[in-house]
Amino acid sequence: MPIAVQSSDDKSYGPGIDGLLGMSFLSRFEVQMARGSMEIRTRQPRK
Repeated sequence: MPIAVQSSDDKSYGPGIDGLLGMSFLSRFEVQMARGSMEIRTRQPRK
């Protein structure tokens, strides 16, 4: 999946980018980023 990091008010993310996932959405998951990859997993339910 292509990833774009917005660091300014410029809203052009490039071809093939349909939208953005914000922190309010990503905070529901465990997100791990490494060089060249990103992994999103569902959070384990709290016991």
